Amino acid sequence: SWLASLWHGLLAMPILVSATVLLLPTTTAGVDGFLREGWERMPWPLEHVHYAIFGYMLKDFVLYPAGIEVGYLVHHLITIAGCTLCLHLPAGAALTTLNGAQAEVSSSLFSVRHVWPSPPTRLLYYLSMSASNALGALLALRLADIDTLPRSLTTAYAVAAASLILLRQGALLLDLADWVGGKAGGKGRGKGGAEGGEGQPLLGVDRSPLSPPVK
Repeated sequence: SWLASLWHGLLAMPILVSATVLLLPTTTAGVDGFLREGWERMPWPLEHVHYAIFGYMLKDFVLYPAGIEVGYLVHHLITIAGCTLCLHLPAGAALTTLNGAQAEVSSSLFSVRHVWPSPPTRLLYYLSMSASNALGALLALRLADIDTLPRSLTTAYAVAAASLILLRQGALLLDLADWVGGKAGGKGRGKGGAEGGEGQPLLGVDRSPLSPPVK
């Protein structure tokens, strides 16, 4: 799952965003106009960013049929709901999609920290995730400034974005506390609850009590 994240965030996301930029109609009114446009004028690769995120979230339910950690479960469900909302927005299609793409890139650097555990990859995760969360909050505020969008939709997006930012930054702070506390060499639990590389599960929460243990 960690390796799939590298392909997803560091290859698929940049390719889809780059293809979108290359296929933009020449009548697009600058960067601001591009960010505010609805889906009807967006090149087809842009919506595939959301489809790729859907697939990436759902693959964990296949890889870990016994259940995934509660933190990951909440994260994945909010992400799927958020992408569904984005695909139905009448404006701000590019803005919300680019926000999702940049979040996936930073999540891939979280995976780098697990695939190649070391102080440099850990610091890279801390810096990139914090920057991504700050950018995510700014873009959510930017969406609220699009006056053609109903307040109910921008509020729903803001709630989803804030929830994910709190989950992601909370996990980072727990990991940092673990590192500073001298426990970085211990084994954490992976997405499926089995012992894995160093680090803790998302938000350090064990699996749902409804999920059977991994054999």
